[in-house]
Amino acid sequence: MLRTLIQRGTARTGSHLCSTVAASTPSPGVSNEAAAGETNSDEPIWDMENPFKKTRRECILCRNKIEVDYKNTQLLSQFVSNYTGELYQKHITGLCEHQHQKVRLALHHAQCIGILPHYHKDLRFIRDPKLFDPLHPQRPNPH
Repeated sequence: MLRTLIQRGTARTGSHLCSTVAASTPSPGVSNEAAAGETNSDEPIWDMENPFKKTRRECILCRNKIEVDYKNTQLLSQFVSNYTGELYQKHITGLCEHQHQKVRLALHHAQCIGILPHYHKDLRFIRDPKLFDPLHPQRPNPH
């Protein structure tokens, strides 16, 4: 049969014959609309989001819109070490620079007034749920 097609001159190259047959019959499992709508699968998709874009991390205070106040000693004690009374660093707490500065100033103000102890955590706040784990920082230490 192929010999007769070649003799007639209809199929000089095999690609011409294959391309007409392939275009007329879609592959199994693909509808006619999908086969007709496809142009070239190698072209870039312009309206697709960047799959490599990193998700933006927000600190817990910004995400929940919590205002830092020196009178909120329960919140401030969450960011203070039980043993030293010092404020945890921002890479451990996961706070942004702005909120860390607010917590630091509110903590200093509360300690100066005397409503928050300097060296230990108030016993009423020992059993509070932890906002972060001081042994496993949320971000690596920048230093």
